[in-house]
Amino acid sequence: MSFGISISDFIDVADRSRKVYRSCIDAPREYESLANSVNILRAILDDTRVHLEREVPDEQNKQKALVTARQSCENALDDIESLLKKYPSLGTQSSKKLIDRIRFINRDVDGLKEQLSTCGHNLERCLTSLMSVSMISVTEKLDMLLLEYKAGKHEKSVISLALVEGQRVDEDEVMDQLESNLLDKELHPDAFDLNRVSIRKWVLETITEDGFAEDEMEYQTAYEHQ
Repeated sequence: MSFGISISDFIDVADRSRKVYRSCIDAPREYESLANSVNILRAILDDTRVHLEREVPDEQNKQKALVTARQSCENALDDIESLLKKYPSLGTQSSKKLIDRIRFINRDVDGLKEQLSTCGHNLERCLTSLMSVSMISVTEKLDMLLLEYKAGKHEKSVISLALVEGQRVDEDEVMDQLESNLLDKELHPDAFDLNRVSIRKWVLETITEDGFAEDEMEYQTAYEHQ
């Protein structure tokens, strides 16, 4: 089941947040603090868009969380636009009416700021979750490990046997050692299991590129099976 993840949706809502921010800036100064909250949400939306342009999550629960967070942002922006239309200016009312209008605006602004804050926190949690288990993050740590092993910064292990000494090694032992090394580098515990197939592929390509195996086809068969 697809939950409708679309990078263009996040581009659209980020662009819309910029427009709403400018509208708040152009509105009476009572909207100034609201403009700041909108701008913070815009930055989080931009960060989310950038991540999704690099990698879209496969897990349905993460897709659903992103869609829900995006819809909440859209609802908040709808409410802000409605408020701006309701009170586009303070007008020229009598002092009492002016004070009443300012009080109403401030009350609504406070509620909308809280709504925006909730949207931002929810979106940040989604983004943090995505980044913690992202294959991009895993690959960066794997590449760092590769350089460290080549530089002799790790104790002798099944990986150094393959990498430095060119010996044949057991696939499961390589995966176990990699998992241990990656967790030492503070990789999210779920990231290894979620990206196990891609990590196997990385290992195969690394061994092939560095000529660890004497028989490439034999190793390819070993590393590609589940």
